[in-house]
Amino acid sequence: MEEIEILNEQHDDLLGKVPRNILIWSSIILLFFSLSLFLGLSFTSFPTKQSGNITFISTDSKPIIIRSTQPLVLTKLLVKDSSSVTSGQRIAYGIPDINNSDVLAMDNLIEKVLGGNLDASMLLEVKHLNFIGLKKEYRELLSLLRQKSRQQDVKGYVAIFKNKFDDWKKGFFLTAENTGRIYFNEVEMLNNQFEIGTPIYTLISTSKKKIYAQMLVDSKKATDIINGQLVNIQISDLKEFNDNIMQGNVLKSILDPGVDGKFKKTRIIISCPKELESYVRKKYVNLESLSASGEIYSHDQTLLQRLKKSILKKRG
Repeated sequence: MEEIEILNEQHDDLLGKVPRNILIWSSIILLFFSLSLFLGLSFTSFPTKQSGNITFISTDSKPIIIRSTQPLVLTKLLVKDSSSVTSGQRIAYGIPDINNSDVLAMDNLIEKVLGGNLDASMLLEVKHLNFIGLKKEYRELLSLLRQKSRQQDVKGYVAIFKNKFDDWKKGFFLTAENTGRIYFNEVEMLNNQFEIGTPIYTLISTSKKKIYAQMLVDSKKATDIINGQLVNIQISDLKEFNDNIMQGNVLKSILDPGVDGKFKKTRIIISCPKELESYVRKKYVNLESLSASGEIYSHDQTLLQRLKKSILKKRG
């Protein structure tokens, strides 16, 4: 019986003890796993993604609204609605009151006189010039004609008179302030009275100035964003680009004070994709009307760096 008990005790001892080689291999595996985890945390890196709404800007992206500076009646449109115009181009003509017939008569008259027809009776077609403030000059011109002055003298005086007349008319020409596409604000514009400050037309500029995209992000997250990072841009309201993801790059970050002045947001300025920039200029797209979404991919960080940064943020 004693022998049996001794054998049982030895058997229990064997069962209770882990073989040494198992312990050694377990330690090696644990060490290898720990080292692999550490190396993974230290060397495995990937970018983070920040999403948000994209808007577009340029130095001249805002539509130019042209308003009447005095009571005005438009009598002639020189370009069609939604036409392309160049900077300084005349787009419409108006007069301050209903004297259009007098203005047209004087235009025709001057051209005839300069063309060599010195018939004084023609000048009497325009009976008064108070509306252009050239009454004195007009009387002097009539006097020259009645005196049968030399044709050269009359033409010289008429040329001077024409310059003054044209200067007066310039005040009632509406001109394009920039290169772009013109849109009239009223369907029935001709012979309508426009009061001071009435919007007459809108000009969408297409001058070749740089176009940018921008995105507002949380200022705490913006610390991960550096210049040159990739930005995916997708536009939702241009069918030509609906399925396309275009790419730009971060140009700079600017703290945005917001309404409360607390700089909770950072404005990220992004280069505009070339294909979109070309399309906007060619099709005269209003940048302010575009809506898009964007994804900013921040620079790569290892898992260990992210863990450390997360701990520091919590402590801060």
